[in-house]
Amino acid sequence: MILTNDGVVVVDSYSKPSAAHTLYNEIQSLTKQPIRTIINTHFHWDHWQGNQTYAMHSPGLEIITSERTKENLTRPDAGVGGLSYIEKQLTAVPKEIDTLKSDILKASSPEHKARLEANLQQAESYLAELQTFKPALPTRTLTSSMTLNEGGREIQILLLGRGHTDGDVYIYLPKEKVVATGDALVDWMPFLNDGYPEDWVQTLTALEKFDFAHIIPGHGSVAPREQLAFFRSYLADLIAAVKQAAAAGAALPEMQKTVGDQLAGKYEQGMSRYPSGQYRDRVGVNVEAVYKKVVQKR
Repeated sequence: MILTNDGVVVVDSYSKPSAAHTLYNEIQSLTKQPIRTIINTHFHWDHWQGNQTYAMHSPGLEIITSERTKENLTRPDAGVGGLSYIEKQLTAVPKEIDTLKSDILKASSPEHKARLEANLQQAESYLAELQTFKPALPTRTLTSSMTLNEGGREIQILLLGRGHTDGDVYIYLPKEKVVATGDALVDWMPFLNDGYPEDWVQTLTALEKFDFAHIIPGHGSVAPREQLAFFRSYLADLIAAVKQAAAAGAALPEMQKTVGDQLAGKYEQGMSRYPSGQYRDRVGVNVEAVYKKVVQKR
């Protein structure tokens, strides 16, 4: 949330309307200023599916994103986001519900059963939201970096190149020396499936040229500027290690283990601070993504 003299700017709107409603109420407890603008950093579902809630409360709401992100929101094969992903979820979540119901009957302990029942409740609630979902799509797009001067605040929206997706934007407050990165920089292992690994390294280098002290990542806690170098270094080292292993003739399964072990000393602890997104859970998937996107494409 960015508070200005005459309204509120929200960066990313959360994963679903009910979650966004909780955040909306939190904002309302802090200020009675209207929410005027949403900026969606990219098209992944957990960063824009809450737009609906803000649009419902603010009829004149402006929703800003990059032109490419708007295209991805309506493109059938865009990845884990957009309208097509909602359709996929409407098919997948009922199957997940059936599996959870079956697993509950087989649960081996009261604790395990309780966890499954909680997951079932969440899945059923989410399906109900999906069935009544009313997407609120961008109303304004950009093809290059731009500056908003909103009620005493200078808010720069930076479009620096491909990275986590091909339409990432960064929100930079020069006076406050803060940058919000969306998932182009997170405080755990990155998701590479819709990404451009080699471009991503260069885009983070472009971001580093700006004068900021704090990073608000797409997931995780507020981080110091130094987190950018650590995160970029992981991507660069991962790419180099996969290239080297492929040149030596390693098959993908072997590569996933050896590269994971090779980089663990430098990155496992720093990438494993939370229960989700831990190094060992994702390094194999990251190796596979780099292998397909960098090695095989060449």
